[in-house]
Order: sequence, then structure tokens, then C-alpha cells
Amino acid sequence: MKLLLYAALLVANATSPAAAQLKLPRLFSDHTVLQRDRPLHVWGWARADANAG
Repeated sequence: MKLLLYAALLVANATSPAAAQLKLPRLFSDHTVLQRDRPLHVWGWARADANAG
């Protein structure tokens, strides 16, 4: 359930203007399959002055 929540937050943040400068690796794209009940480490790139949320 946590994984689904994290994925939903990631999508919601990606569509907001504040997160428009966030760039994720190509690994995280449409139809990505994630293992449930396992830790998920997400990384990406953003401007140094970007708000972390």
C-alpha cells in the first residue's frame, strides 16, 4: 500500500508546476513494474534551490 501511495505522490508532484524541473531516470517511466512490500529508492535531478517538499 505504501508503494502505491509513493507512486501516486510521485505522479501528483510531477504534474505540479513546482516539480516541473525534476528529472527522473528513464527507469521510472510508463508501465514500470515495482515490487510491493519492498523499500523503494527513487532518485532524480533538480535545481539546487528547488523545494524538497
